[in-house]
Amino acid sequence: MKNERGITIVEFTLMSSFLMLILLAIASIGYFMFSMQAVSESVRAAARMASVCQMHDSDINTFISDNAYISSMVAENIEIEYLDGSGTVLVAPDSEDVRFVRARAKDMDYRFVALLSFIGESGVIDMPSFETTIPSESLGMVPNDSNTDC
Repeated sequence: MKNERGITIVEFTLMSSFLMLILLAIASIGYFMFSMQAVSESVRAAARMASVCQMHDSDINTFISDNAYISSMVAENIEIEYLDGSGTVLVAPDSEDVRFVRARAKDMDYRFVALLSFIGESGVIDMPSFETTIPSESLGMVPNDSNTDC
């Protein structure tokens, strides 16, 4: 019995290390899921703002990136397009031709912690291209032909 006295501390060390590894992996994957939801919400908010603000207002991208839930969302990652009734992107949109507004997140990636560096390329994976298309609303115009200030 004397020879087995320290075995419990060894077993505890091995099992607690494995348990901590699993818990940190779960937390890291949970934060990845949160980041994907945050990007999706930012894209939805960008589409909503683009449908009620002046067309090609660069302040929309800046506002969305400043108020995003994650710091990796920057203004250059948000793309806003104006579509006609058939869903074709308008090159030179006019407020009377625009029927839909589409916002998308582009060129986004996510870096996992070192613990999960075997995923992707050294822990970096490309995030999916989130996009939201909604009907255009006022596009910054009010009934008396003046512009709103978003």
